[in-house]
Amino acid sequence: YPPHASAPNGAQPVQNVALRWADGRPGELIELVQWAGANLLVLWFGKLNASQARTLIALTRKHPLRCVQVSANARVKEIVKEADASEPLHRACGGSSGARIQWALIRPDLYCAATSANAKSLSHALDAALGGAA
Repeated sequence: YPPHASAPNGAQPVQNVALRWADGRPGELIELVQWAGANLLVLWFGKLNASQARTLIALTRKHPLRCVQVSANARVKEIVKEADASEPLHRACGGSSGARIQWALIRPDLYCAATSANAKSLSHALDAALGGAA
């Protein structure tokens, strides 16, 4: 991945934080990154409608990408996994209670390449993180 490719939001290292897997076991963000391997990782915060899920699945088929839904009382769910601890994970990716982000794009080196409150901007950020390769 290009060393400085990112969208305007994001572009920061991500702190490893605790989470809870769908089966209730404790885990950490680093485990999600390891699960994603050499792929980029999308953390999707909150609800995910059917259209958004289809879009994410299509993106995983087109790009080196793994997707995870992070919801408040759910767990880390793969589209793909599901994780509890949405607030710590949200904050680690640059979000706050006053600035909610919809998704964060994490590189394998625990660098947040992009974040946005706009679900539709993910495809553009993914292209930028991959150096324009679509």
